Amino acid sequence: MDRNKFSSIAHSKHLFSNPISETKINRTIDFLQLEPHAKVLDIGAGKCELLIRLVEKYDIEATAVELYEGSILEAKQQVQKRIPEEKITYIVKDAKQVVSEYVNHFDVGICVGSTHALGSLELTLQSLKRNVKKGGFILVGEGYWKKKPSQAYLEALGGADELELKKHHENVFMG
Repeated sequence: MDRNKFSSIAHSKHLFSNPISETKINRTIDFLQLEPHAKVLDIGAGKCELLIRLVEKYDIEATAVELYEGSILEAKQQVQKRIPEEKITYIVKDAKQVVSEYVNHFDVGICVGSTHALGSLELTLQSLKRNVKKGGFILVGEGYWKKKPSQAYLEALGGADELELKKHHENVFMG
């Protein structure tokens, strides 16, 4: 199964390709209080809605890393309608190859729902810590089990493993 294609289909009717509500996303955007031309990195940027909103509000410079070109094509359609095209640089490449190129480069590092792109939550946090300047922000959204999943549920997810996700408090502790 092509995980990126499946994700694209699953999120086709959503503005954001993650489970965070639009209200919480907007509160996070307001919290950041970024200076114009701040540099923002989004790993697993999907359709770039978060980056587009950051450009709209703060006039930032964004770098979107997304392996699935279909999502980038959708993002570019929205960008043409809403913001100057040069405000987002698109990198359609494996995130592991990209993050090593940027050390202390960004004011904000984002990875919501895509820590698998860098291998794990721990590896994502380590990478973003290297990518983001001292005093910057790191925004990571990671899935978690609300309760122990049954074997039938894991099988329905295509043979998922219980170890793929942690409990919420374990994610918080890792952060």
